[in-house]
Amino acid sequence: MNRKKCLIALVGHHPKRLKLSIDKEIVDKILFIKEREDISGSKKQFEAIRKLNHYYKEQLIQTEIAEFSFREQALPIAELTYTICLQKLTGFDDVSVNISGGLRYMVIWFYIACL
Repeated sequence: MNRKKCLIALVGHHPKRLKLSIDKEIVDKILFIKEREDISGSKKQFEAIRKLNHYYKEQLIQTEIAEFSFREQALPIAELTYTICLQKLTGFDDVSVNISGGLRYMVIWFYIACL
C-alpha cells in the first residue's frame, strides 16, 4: 500500500540545514511555514523559503507556503493543529512536522502543539 506523506517544515534563516533534514525522508508534499509578521531577519527567511521551494519543485515534490502568526501565544498551536487536520482530510496518510529549521520561538510553539 502506498501511503501519501506530507511534511510540515518550519523555515528559519538557514535553508541548507533544513534541506539536509528533509532529504532524509520520502515525501509527497512539503508545507513550508514562515512567520506572518515582519521581524528582523524576514528577508533572510523569505530568501530561504524561495530557495527551498525552487529546489523541491525541481525534485517534482508538491510544495506550499503558509504563514503562521507567532505573536499570540495559543495561535500557532491552533494553526498547526488545523493544518495537520486539513492535510489528513485532503488525503495524506502521514503528516509529520520538522522543526529543525525553525527559529527558537517558532520551535517552542510547534513542539508544544505536537505534544
